[in-house]
Amino acid sequence: MRKLLLLLLLSLEGLLAPAQDTRVTGKVTNAAGAPVAGASVVVKGKNKGVATNIAGEFTITVPKGAVLQITSIGYTLQEITAASTNLTATLKPDDSQLSDVVVVGYGTQSRAAVTGAVVTIKNDALTRRQVASTSNLLQGLAPGVTVQQQSGKPGADGASIYIRGISSMYAGSDPLIIIDGVVSTLDNIDPNAIESINVLKDAASTAIYGSRASNGVILVRTKRATGNGLKVSYNGFVSKQKATAIPKRTTAIEHMQLSNIAEQNRTGLSTSFLYSPALIEKYKTTVPNNLDVIDTDWLDLILTNNGLLQNHNIQIVSGGERLNVFTSVTYLKQQGLIQNNSYEKYDVRFNPDFKISDKLTVSGVFSYNNSKTINPSTSSAEFIIRQAIGLPAIGAGKFGDGMYGTAGQTNNRNPLAQAEAAGTSVRNDNTLLTKAGFTYKPIKNVEVEAYWINCFAVIVTENTADG
Repeated sequence: MRKLLLLLLLSLEGLLAPAQDTRVTGKVTNAAGAPVAGASVVVKGKNKGVATNIAGEFTITVPKGAVLQITSIGYTLQEITAASTNLTATLKPDDSQLSDVVVVGYGTQSRAAVTGAVVTIKNDALTRRQVASTSNLLQGLAPGVTVQQQSGKPGADGASIYIRGISSMYAGSDPLIIIDGVVSTLDNIDPNAIESINVLKDAASTAIYGSRASNGVILVRTKRATGNGLKVSYNGFVSKQKATAIPKRTTAIEHMQLSNIAEQNRTGLSTSFLYSPALIEKYKTTVPNNLDVIDTDWLDLILTNNGLLQNHNIQIVSGGERLNVFTSVTYLKQQGLIQNNSYEKYDVRFNPDFKISDKLTVSGVFSYNNSKTINPSTSSAEFIIRQAIGLPAIGAGKFGDGMYGTAGQTNNRNPLAQAEAAGTSVRNDNTLLTKAGFTYKPIKNVEVEAYWINCFAVIVTENTADG
């Protein structure tokens, strides 16, 4: 009987042995044989892993025959089977990004040859963001670049851009922005037409652009047609903007009670009142009727616009043996949060390239945009909203069509009347940019470029007053 039990135990041990875990030690090195510290060693398909120490060594317990995935920044992923208890892995460098083309000054280089501080942002990272102004696209995408949006007002929500901080309090800290070789501003270009953005952050850029580059340089390259055939694409989004971080407001009764307390603190007399106890009692026992008992929700009256932001872009790319044409048409519409506040923009871009020979190419850039900005004529949207936040609830807002109250102000300044009944200010901006030139390559790695630029802008402002 004892022999039979021993035989059964030995059999079970043989069955369970393959399922037991194995303690594996190893070392991770690079191609030169130097240890790779901080490399991640993970069991494939399982949420289990360790990191290598300063000597590149690791210890991990895994099922026998498990596959280990070893990764580290700057190296390609390597998989190794835990067939023994002592492993050695050699990581290969990841050269995929070193072949990227980077725009530096008047030419391009491979990333491997660039020694300055350059950040490259591709189009797919830009078009995922739903913004009305292109200057806001860089926020959080480029290390060392600070982007601060100054306003949320339609047509004026562009951002300030600082590269490696503010360099001067008086001379300005704006970087030099160049779009297809032309000095411009980021908000003059549609994000959908951008191929890449390169940010030159260090002082090396001053060797090319001089003192204008002391605050850094942002180089924008627009899309151009490549390949053969015809391609049509569409990109669009619709989003909704709303007011945030609105402070909690007091009711009409709370306003009167707190005003009385402030008056008593000011005079030191408990009998000092700005609002009589009888009036406060009336407000407590009477439903607001917008006549003699007023409890105005100013923000509810002011923030009535839908705040919708929509953008629609159609691109047509036509490529051939000699002629390549990129065309982009964009429509953007941004509604504000208050009445009579909106921004509408049309953007058309046409980039042709004609290859005359292997050495000579004629290129052009034709860009036209038209924008229309609508604001209340007597005050800005920001001031109207600030007024609405600070006005007391006991101030009369609106009694009926065209009948506005004093808003509880001695100057009768009513933000609701300013927003919806004081007329509008309409600004139309039209900009046309044309650039034509040629590129000649007499010998390998040498390019001669010459071009002609013409920029034409017209701004028309119209004010309409109501009442």
